[in-house]
Amino acid sequence: MAQKAELKGKINLDSSGFQRGIAQSKKSVNTFVATLKGSLLPALGAAGAAGALVSFGRRAIESASQIKELSQVSGLGVVEFQKFAEAARTVNIEQEKLADIFKDTSDKMGDFINTGGGPMIDFFEKIAPLVGATKEEFMGLSGADSLQKYFNYLEKANIPHQEMVFYMEAIASDATMLIPLLENGGEAFKKLGAGAEEAGRYMKSSTIEALDQA
Repeated sequence: MAQKAELKGKINLDSSGFQRGIAQSKKSVNTFVATLKGSLLPALGAAGAAGALVSFGRRAIESASQIKELSQVSGLGVVEFQKFAEAARTVNIEQEKLADIFKDTSDKMGDFINTGGGPMIDFFEKIAPLVGATKEEFMGLSGADSLQKYFNYLEKANIPHQEMVFYMEAIASDATMLIPLLENGGEAFKKLGAGAEEAGRYMKSSTIEALDQA
């Protein structure tokens, strides 16, 4: 009997913790649903609202999770990454590929900074002395900032287009496609990102966190 009482107590304790977890999850989901009701449900009407809300909610949660993961890989905040991604789409670079480019940039710069080797040897031996670049300048930078600084030095060196392509592909596959956005200190990246922010074409960090919890 003592063993049964002890077991029953454990079950009740576990159950109460489980119920608190369920309640917390339901609260997160309900908060998310409330933010959508005002605009989504009236447009769909009662008949299709429930199914569409579930489908839309699932896609939103998956999208938020992906944005959070890709921004972490890139070394950027979630809003900052979305602004870069919005600009990159204009040159047919999707956000997954953009995150890969930023990650490769960080990896290859980090390789040279830490070991003095890797694909960045050519840049630091041939380009850096011409334009006054040093490896210390790249320490602690995000992939995006590191790529921009790298391109700025290539642009300053005034190398032929063929060499520009060589050096851009050396740091990350398909990085050459970002050249129109990186030119003039990343002017197009900044303008297109600002435009995305003004138009509200991004998820706020608080929304992403709420969806992540949901």
